[in-house]
Amino acid sequence: MARKLAAAVALGKRRMEQLTPEERTKFARTGGKAGGKARAKALTPAERKAIAAKGSAARLKKLSSAERQTIARTAAAARWGKKEG
Repeated sequence: MARKLAAAVALGKRRMEQLTPEERTKFARTGGKAGGKARAKALTPAERKAIAAKGSAARLKKLSSAERQTIARTAAAARWGKKEG
C-alpha cells in the first residue's frame, strides 16, 4: 500500500477544519460511496458471498428465537410459493 505524505495529510486536516459540519458530512459520504463501489469491484464473488453471510448472521443474532422462526417461515413460503397461514 502506498504511504501518504505527512504534508498532504496535514493539509487535508486543515481544509476539513474549515468546512462546516454539513459540508464535512457531504464530503465524507461522497468518498464512502466511491470506496464501497471500488471495494465491491475488487472482491471476488466468493468473497462477496462470505461478507454477505457474515452480515446476515450478525443481523440474525440480534433477533429473538420467535423473530427468527417468523423470518424462516416467510422465506420458506416465498421459496415454495405457499401462502403463510
